[in-house]
Amino acid sequence: METIPNSANEFLAVLDQAKAGPTVLTWAHPRFPEFAERFDDVIDATGRGWEESDDDHRVTGRILREMGGLDVERSLAWIMRHGGYDDVEVGLNVIGPWEAGPDAMQAAEHAPQ
Repeated sequence: METIPNSANEFLAVLDQAKAGPTVLTWAHPRFPEFAERFDDVIDATGRGWEESDDDHRVTGRILREMGGLDVERSLAWIMRHGGYDDVEVGLNVIGPWEAGPDAMQAAEHAPQ
């Protein structure tokens, strides 16, 4: 699933990002909603999505690579610093606070590791 820009400004933002090279996926990244949707699609598609992960980042890494334009290693490092030590915890500790909103993200940002 590729995100298609809805306006000229979005297109220019995507073009600027492509020129800048790979970026780190964070909550503030404009493609984080795409990542969260893809993650949920994999996990929920068959009801067996969690079986694809074995206490690792198999699902998360695959999604980051498929999205393209992201620095996978640095993105995984950011995800791990925010409690996403494996795919299950990515859903709970990284996507969960993003879905809950700014207060949850701020609390997660300052939670002891």
